[in-house]
Amino acid sequence: MKNVFIVFLVMFSCISNAQENTLGQKSLAFDIGSWRNRYWYPISELQFRNDEMFKSNWGAEARYRSYGSWFLNGVKSIDVTLIGKNKIRFPQPGTHLWIGAGVDIRLRNFNDERSAEVNSAEPLFMMEWKKIINPKFHLRIPLWSRWYSNGMSLSLLPTAEFYLNERWGVFTRFEGSLLNIYHQKDSEWRKDLFFGLRMQL
Repeated sequence: MKNVFIVFLVMFSCISNAQENTLGQKSLAFDIGSWRNRYWYPISELQFRNDEMFKSNWGAEARYRSYGSWFLNGVKSIDVTLIGKNKIRFPQPGTHLWIGAGVDIRLRNFNDERSAEVNSAEPLFMMEWKKIINPKFHLRIPLWSRWYSNGMSLSLLPTAEFYLNERWGVFTRFEGSLLNIYHQKDSEWRKDLFFGLRMQL
């Protein structure tokens, strides 16, 4: 699992070209959660985000998520998510819409009802509305859709970011996911709450 983590950082350091540093453009974030459906369930996450690759409207995101631990060292269940995206600018200043696609890689040491395989990679499609309320307060509302061999999920991830200065910021994110398993009649709601620290690169 340590090798996966190292590859994750190296790959996205290579694509993060040098650029003018502006709040929210290129950052590394660490967050922990979560209050899942009224009980504590530890999740830790490391996320890299570049919202202006090659000084264009293209961007990229990468997320390493460890389940069962608040210190990124869980080994039974890990997600690695890679996303490429393109920005659509609105006439209203500070308002953007991102549209992108990627892959959600799930590494498991046990069988998961969402897939016939223990370890698998599934396609992911995303849209994200971003609003810069003021230079220090940003609001993001991503919508993710993922397809598995045994089901699909739809996730809404509203995130509020507050930048303390040009280097550091804090944020909170709520994740509401609707999971549908094809061979089951009922769907399952999963609700998680996260708090994190973001560092501008």
